[in-house]
Amino acid sequence: MSVKEKSLVLLRQFFQVGKEALKLDGDRRKEDALAERMGMERQELTRAMRFAKQYSQSEFDELANLRKPDGHSLNTGYLAGSLLQLPWETAADRRQRSAFQREIADNGWTAPLAEIERHRRFGKGGSTAGKKATCGRKRDLKDPELVRKMLIGWLIDLNAAHEVAVANSPFAADEVAMAIALLNRLRQNPLRAIAA
Repeated sequence: MSVKEKSLVLLRQFFQVGKEALKLDGDRRKEDALAERMGMERQELTRAMRFAKQYSQSEFDELANLRKPDGHSLNTGYLAGSLLQLPWETAADRRQRSAFQREIADNGWTAPLAEIERHRRFGKGGSTAGKKATCGRKRDLKDPELVRKMLIGWLIDLNAAHEVAVANSPFAADEVAMAIALLNRLRQNPLRAIAA
């Protein structure tokens, strides 16, 4: 079985285990037995249950049919940090989540990059309401964590744009190299990056 096939099988299995666990109606002992039988940690089972609760079968099928440019499907790594953090209660929320997961696949984003983009667009909790509440307000640029996340987002955008259009990039190669170096320093130690 290829890596591409295996990640899709694991995603399907994760969804099925979540559906099975939801049928146990919160019986903790039965859930723990299911987790043990499947070789899962309790936290993984809880995530699988959230997945099965937040996605209908047709929404899961849509997710499972998405492919990144390299042919890989989105795997379970995209759930915890991105897709399960988005609002899903209303039809509009579900359409927005569907569009976001299509964008992840179309752009070939890694799970960490998808998480950063989700955070940038929707905030820490993923709430659309929370995002709207801060819209129009000035951001507190004295908050080093906020500044760090904003810079990382901008630098990732710069790096992605440069990779896509190397020949037509408005940035010189040394500018992009400096931006990538700064991005790497920000990821390692934001205080050192600011001092540099």
